[in-house]
Amino acid sequence: MGTVSDGTTTVLKFQSGISGIEQAVQVTASPASTEVSFQFPAIQYADDVATPTQVCTEYFSINANDFEYSKAGNGRSLHSNRSYEIGILYMDEFNRTTPALVSQFDTFHFSCADSATKNSLNVRIPTTQIAPAWAKKNTSLVL
Repeated sequence: MGTVSDGTTTVLKFQSGISGIEQAVQVTASPASTEVSFQFPAIQYADDVATPTQVCTEYFSINANDFEYSKAGNGRSLHSNRSYEIGILYMDEFNRTTPALVSQFDTFHFSCADSATKNSLNVRIPTTQIAPAWAKKNTSLVL
């Protein structure tokens, strides 16, 4: 429990909140806007927390308003100036896997010129690629 003293009176943290006790910082945002607002709880101090006779309230505010944020969503991009190899794993009903299976046409390269764009891969398994009879599922790997 926090205490504050002015030399003559010592007070203890009594309660805090915004419109009720024990509330945290309230964050308000709208998906259609880039603005976010914060409302901080006030803290009340009292001379006696069991039966307060003197109560003082402290309010908080933000003194600086420089914030950085990143948009939610898929901001992922494969790195440029490197190659990626695609593989496939087949799994049985116990999730035991084959080694990563690759083909001669499985490598993709993103050049430095691609650094300004979002780099991604779409993996399609050809219908001619028949899974082993014991395989219950498969997954693709980017190596």
